[in-house]
Amino acid sequence: MVDATPPILDSHNQDSLEELAWAIDTARGEFTLLFARCNYRQLRQALIPRLQKLCEAKLEILELQPGDVALYSTLQQTFADTTPEAVMVVGLERLHNLEGVLSATNKVREEFRRHCPYPLVLWITDDVQGQLIEHANDFESWGSTTGFPLPPDRLRQSLEQSADRVFEQLLTDTSPLPYTRL
Repeated sequence: MVDATPPILDSHNQDSLEELAWAIDTARGEFTLLFARCNYRQLRQALIPRLQKLCEAKLEILELQPGDVALYSTLQQTFADTTPEAVMVVGLERLHNLEGVLSATNKVREEFRRHCPYPLVLWITDDVQGQLIEHANDFESWGSTTGFPLPPDRLRQSLEQSADRVFEQLLTDTSPLPYTRL
């Protein structure tokens, strides 16, 4: 795992974070769809608090649960008694029925414009973005995407640490290997 030490953010990610904060702040009071593409959970966890500090708008976080079946109704239920200044949605990549959620989102896309007068930031991975394009193309086309890659030296370090853990596990595992006949 990659830890969230300061070097996790390179200058590109800082610039992208400032760009996203600007987009959120300038869209206050109107529906605007923004995608924050990040493939690394710990990087995302480091970026979100920094984004909250950069934004003038108060950013509410909606964490989807694996069993959630609709994005729009979950937003409406969560914020039934209030109108947030901006909302960030995390957890799309963990949904059991992502295809169904995205298809339903595409079908009710006009409801977002009518009833969500705030910037909506969806944190997505490359895989989720591909699913969005395939199953919610009309909805996806409304948004703009800001990418947050892991700096190359941090990615290399993470891969080396993971490989070390795998080799250590293999070398210290004392359970016998299954016998197979050739």
